[in-house]
Amino acid sequence: MPSEKKKCSICATEIEGKFCHGCGQKIGDKPLNAFHLISDAFNNLLSLDRSIFGLIKHLFSDPYFIINNYRQGNSRYFLSPSRLTILFLIIAGLYSYFYSEYAVLGFYGKIKINGIMIKVEYFFLLILYSILILSGLIAYFRFKKGLVFHLIASSYIFGSTALVFIIISWILKDLLNLGIDYEFIPFMIICALQYTRVFAKESLKLKLIMTPIHIFVMGVLFAIYMLSIYYLLDGINLKLPGFG
Repeated sequence: MPSEKKKCSICATEIEGKFCHGCGQKIGDKPLNAFHLISDAFNNLLSLDRSIFGLIKHLFSDPYFIINNYRQGNSRYFLSPSRLTILFLIIAGLYSYFYSEYAVLGFYGKIKINGIMIKVEYFFLLILYSILILSGLIAYFRFKKGLVFHLIASSYIFGSTALVFIIISWILKDLLNLGIDYEFIPFMIICALQYTRVFAKESLKLKLIMTPIHIFVMGVLFAIYMLSIYYLLDGINLKLPGFG
């Protein structure tokens, strides 16, 4: 009698090879031991291709490839933009909790609602994220990439750049004891540069034209956001030099 084909433990698809073509699970041929457990953890963490470090490396070396690859429906090899955003929020929360004297991207946000001052750093991160999306749509509307492409690009660019900035901020502020303010300004500039590399990847002239336009649109949107918050709510108190 022919031997029964092995089936995937997740989706019950018949297996041919080391990976399930139904769900992508890697199929093991024997139970793991302690050595495999430790090596798997380090491989997932430090892999230059599939880990978070590999994703960030690729996003800074060729952001268009990662963004367009996901836009075409290819997934599971690299971290998705939504998972990258969630990972950033978790790390940002831990950073804010353990280093409460430091603000994520330089923002100590407080908003007064019904006479109560509320610390809302995540609210200002959401503002910066929405500014990146809207400014990209406005600055690059002639490229006709569509809202979905902009959402993917913004999520990947925002998440990867923010993670790098948190690491740099921790090194400079905690290890080197350097006082640094306005981190969100160079952060948004680098995001604009990354955006330009996605939409004008082969034209240096276009990059030189579009980058300052994008940064200008960001500045206008940021001013509109701040004024709107100040007048629509009872007030805003940003613990940033010059804001009071």
